[in-house]
Amino acid sequence: MRAAGLLFVHLSGGGVRQDVAGCAVGATYTIAGWMRTNSASATCRVRCSPTASTAWSTAVDLNPAQVTSSSSWVPFSGTVIATGTSMTIWLDGQTGGEDLNKASCFDSVTVTTNAAPPATPTISAPPSVCAGSTGNTAAIMNPAGGTYSWTIIGGTITAGSASTTVTYTAGSGPGLTLYATQTACGLTSAQGSKVVTVNTPPPTDFDGDCDVDSFDVSHMAACLSGPQVEQVVPACQTADLDRDGDIDQDDFGILQRCYSGENSPADSNCAE
Repeated sequence: MRAAGLLFVHLSGGGVRQDVAGCAVGATYTIAGWMRTNSASATCRVRCSPTASTAWSTAVDLNPAQVTSSSSWVPFSGTVIATGTSMTIWLDGQTGGEDLNKASCFDSVTVTTNAAPPATPTISAPPSVCAGSTGNTAAIMNPAGGTYSWTIIGGTITAGSASTTVTYTAGSGPGLTLYATQTACGLTSAQGSKVVTVNTPPPTDFDGDCDVDSFDVSHMAACLSGPQVEQVVPACQTADLDRDGDIDQDDFGILQRCYSGENSPADSNCAE
């Protein structure tokens, strides 16, 4: 984890702080970087609250303690053992007391650890979706601490790309793949993946949910005109499956071949 460029919160006591999430309890973390003072009377100090407390009074010195009064850049490096799943790094500059003027600079702050990377995320998602369908979801099974990052091939993520649950729109198929990684305390897991089949709806699927069920039968029944009786209602043109201008028993026969039942994907070639 590189803290340079991240948001540090400036406080009246304890300098600035950076919270680090997803730590492994009992693991040793090395905090390193560069520091210097801007004042001959100032002192720089790096400390850590191993349980992520936001109170400066809970901060402890690194091992060994990292303190300098030099106005030139000097490297620092010390360790701390995490006692919780999060911890807080404190970068402090003092000129005689915690609540007096701060006069210190820090750069290139990093956190490394001997802990193993987070486990590869396991993704839970329905095995198949309909082409072009929206509002599909997938989730991390048994999520732990830290942050998550999602990507997709064969679709578009619409919400939750940095959370434990993602929402996406399916592409045209025949499949899509969801990917997720977990980052905790500066370590990123291997990429978890989930392959989802993308079904193409047959022409008999009038509501576009990739099954042919009672809804589609009702639509056909409402649109029946009889042999050689032209059906002119715009909403019924989809039910003219043989494209002869009428909606009759021939069209109904095609629908029967395609009938799959609710939530059971129909064969996309059933009408041929």
